[in-house]
Amino acid sequence: MMMQEEQRERERAPKSRRDDDSLSTTTSASQRRGSKCFTFCPVPRFSPQLMLRNMFVPKEMWDNFPNGLSYHITDYFLYQPDMPSDSRLFVESPARFQMPFEDVWIHTKDRVKIHGYLIKQNPNRLSNNNRNLPTILFFHGNAGNIGHRLDNVRSFYNSCNCNVLIVEYRGYGRSEGVPSEKGLYADAQAAFEYIDSRDDLDSKKVILFGRSLGGAVAIDLAARCDFRDRVAALIVENTFTNIPAIAKELFKFAILKWVPNFCYKNRFESLHKIGSVACPTLFISGTNDDLLPPSMSNELYSKCSASVKLLHRFPGGHNDTWNCKDYFPKIAEFIKEEVSNSADKRNSGSAKYQAYSDNIV
Repeated sequence: MMMQEEQRERERAPKSRRDDDSLSTTTSASQRRGSKCFTFCPVPRFSPQLMLRNMFVPKEMWDNFPNGLSYHITDYFLYQPDMPSDSRLFVESPARFQMPFEDVWIHTKDRVKIHGYLIKQNPNRLSNNNRNLPTILFFHGNAGNIGHRLDNVRSFYNSCNCNVLIVEYRGYGRSEGVPSEKGLYADAQAAFEYIDSRDDLDSKKVILFGRSLGGAVAIDLAARCDFRDRVAALIVENTFTNIPAIAKELFKFAILKWVPNFCYKNRFESLHKIGSVACPTLFISGTNDDLLPPSMSNELYSKCSASVKLLHRFPGGHNDTWNCKDYFPKIAEFIKEEVSNSADKRNSGSAKYQAYSDNIV
């Protein structure tokens, strides 16, 4: 009799309630009569992502990673377009630094529109024609926007007598899209092609400059089969060998020594690519860099296969090396000595370099 009453109770219950019965005990006729009944709460599933978060992320930051650490977590640490917080809202203008400029928009092959400033030398300021001047293609670091680099750009403009094109990566400043390793490479290629498309700029005198993360972007572009014979010179400052090496350096956890490189979403394998660079290359290292070890610049210099390569050290930190004495005179000297002759040196076939053909956008 009792079993029949419970069966009728279950048949009268909504379907959702009957489904729930398979997971936990619901109120039944026997429970109403005082029988002991236990409600079973589902046990949380084991989450390695949460375990990794608890191991590697300070507790005060856990709310930023409610689902734990995953394959995409390196994006959070590597790309900082919102630091400072207004970096996506306001981008300083070169007009504030008394530089003539064009506000440019460049379309990449994957249909992302990126923003940049083209700062050309004033014809009245120099005796040379603008068309014959070198152009520095400036790749910035992992945080902020191009407006934060304009003071630095002004020094290039005044000291090196070059035009400057500085672009914001996708997801930074006023540019569209979301940052990624392949995306940044595509942005760099589009910026170079933009210079090549301009009749008023000499595409044979393009100098790639990259600081920190920008150094990895510049090295990739200079090493690609489609571009390495078109780059006049490469200058990288306080950059790194690859992202896995940085992780092991910044996070002193023994377990990272056993994590294979394919586990990193972003790798930026500059140490592998630098052997494919053929153009004259200048490495700049701040000996007081407390973020990236100066030894990484030494490694890149040693592996670089360019026929002309220089390494200059300055007593500067990660972000202020450019304020050191003789910084710009050394760069101006390098540009004057190497850029005008780089095409002849490359065509002579004297440079020996490794093949790097990853031209996939």
